[in-house]
Amino acid sequence: MHLFDTLVKPILEYGCEVWMKDNKLGKFEVFERNFLKSILGIRKQTPNLAVYGEFGRTPISFKLKEKAIKYFLRLQNLPLDSIIKKAFYTSMHLHDLGFNTWFTRIEKIIKECNLEFLINLQNPPKLTPALKYTIKKALTNKYKSEWAEQMSQGGSKITTYALFKLNLAYESYINLHQSKYRTAIARFRTGSHNLEVERGRHARPIIPKENRTCRQCPNINNKIEDEIHHLIDCPAFSTLRKPLLDAIISIHPTFANKNSQEKFTTVLTCKSKDILVLLGKFLVSSDKARV
Repeated sequence: MHLFDTLVKPILEYGCEVWMKDNKLGKFEVFERNFLKSILGIRKQTPNLAVYGEFGRTPISFKLKEKAIKYFLRLQNLPLDSIIKKAFYTSMHLHDLGFNTWFTRIEKIIKECNLEFLINLQNPPKLTPALKYTIKKALTNKYKSEWAEQMSQGGSKITTYALFKLNLAYESYINLHQSKYRTAIARFRTGSHNLEVERGRHARPIIPKENRTCRQCPNINNKIEDEIHHLIDCPAFSTLRKPLLDAIISIHPTFANKNSQEKFTTVLTCKSKDILVLLGKFLVSSDKARV
């Protein structure tokens, strides 16, 4: 991510203060998301909420908006005899006449973030470090609020993810050096896996959810093969699962008393590197063992 933010992002952002339009921002977000998905090794169909959730990032469009607001403030503070300041006033005047101008787009962004106090031609605020922080914080909070609202609304692709992902925050498993473990965890968490609950969704005709049963234990309980069943309950993987659960119990002594969903959430919210490695090992080995 450091290389992307250092080498690629500045190129994408170049001149955005002037050219930024809503119909262009979507293309930049798609480009960024495809890069993020390639890092995790997940499918392109993976929900965007999960992609940004795993990295704890706001979409690149919010950074472009931040730069545009800062540029607006610089224009407000230019001398009255500046040619650029005169062009700025012209954009505002045309906006007042009903035309869709550069100022129209900037004003919309500012109002969406409840930063109307920034529009002050008589006594324009100076772009101090504190004000820069305020602008960035307002944009970040706006996306966090949107992200949380969409997560609460749920949806078939995001229901399980919402059980353990409560905040827009960077996940430490992304730092694992073993790429196969990192990819396995990312795919499992974001629903980009091959469990029956997901395969049935893509079958034609679509297999009803109640019929997407586990092939590993068909004669035992005929359970739906979803993430909770695979990670916690499926008896076919008891031996493979034991090192992971033993390690979890050493950290959470009451783990054995929890129900399956609580155990599932406990495992997937654990930040310990040792646990994450064991989780990756289990997911890789259990995937190979699936029939």
